[in-house]
Order: sequence, then structure tokens, then C-alpha cells
Amino acid sequence: VDSSRREIVASDNVRVTRQRYYVYPRATRNIYRPKEKVTVDIKAIDANEQPVQTEGAVKVTRAYWWEIWIDPRGREVQGAELRELRDRSGVFPPLVNPGQRPWRIKFRVYQHEDILTQSVKTDSEGVAQLNFTPDKEGYYRFSWQSSQGADPRRDRFLPPIKAETYIFVASNT
Repeated sequence: VDSSRREIVASDNVRVTRQRYYVYPRATRNIYRPKEKVTVDIKAIDANEQPVQTEGAVKVTRAYWWEIWIDPRGREVQGAELRELRDRSGVFPPLVNPGQRPWRIKFRVYQHEDILTQSVKTDSEGVAQLNFTPDKEGYYRFSWQSSQGADPRRDRFLPPIKAETYIFVASNT
């Protein structure tokens, strides 16, 4: 109520976020073939959906499935030899003769390989693109990391801005 006893009503929105801006990387597709060009579109916006001009490092890593088996003679089989054995036999692990030890798994896990780290800058519209051509099959992760602001003295205590996207690279096999 103002001094002349008129009621004044107003409203507005206040957006509160944990960080100064957000980055949204997105691949144009989810599945690619080896040697096919991958394009990742990157968009940086603040809480008011206004574009942010910034710079970050994009790290590309490849995850692939790795197994080590022990054959009936006690020998380790892995890598290309294991792939060839799987391709030749209709069933894996192969059947063994009576009295032989069975095939045993020794180790199986996703291995990670660093592929590329590249500096990427968004333009005045908050947009950037990363182009990449994968050589091999696998599960590729694109990780963005940048600082919160332009003042290193003030912003050094703030956590970095992080974002990720993923793609699969697969052949017909």
C-alpha cells in the first residue's frame, strides 16, 4: 500500500543457480560408423537463457570392452586372438572334451583410452561445434570443462562448469 492507501501489486521471477552458466553438448546422432565424421553442437546459456561467450576444453575418450579368458590348457586368450576364436566358433566359450578343464574368465572390464583434448570457444550466440572422426568402434564420451567466469582471482574458488555427451561407434558386426 502506498501513502495514498492504494494497493500496489507486482511479481517477477528470480532465478538462482549453482553456476554462472550451463553448457549443453549434443551430437547430431547417437550411432556412427568408424571413419564417419561426428559433429557435436555445443550451446552455452545462462539461467535467463541468454547466450554466453566462453571457452572450454573438450576431452574425447573411448571406452571399449576388454576380456581375458583362460583356455583349458591354462593359457590366457585376449585381444585379436579372442576375437578370431569368437568369430570361428558358433558358441563361446567353445565346448571342451570330457575331463578337460572348462574355459574360465579371468578379467572383463571397460578400458578407457584418451583420444583427443581440444580447446573450444563459443561465439557471441553461445554456440560452438566440435568435429571428430573416430577410427575404431567403441563408446565415446565428450567432456566439456571450463571456468565459471572471467576474473581468475574471484572465480578460483568456484567449481568448474562440466557437461558431457556420448555416442556409440559400431560396424555391422
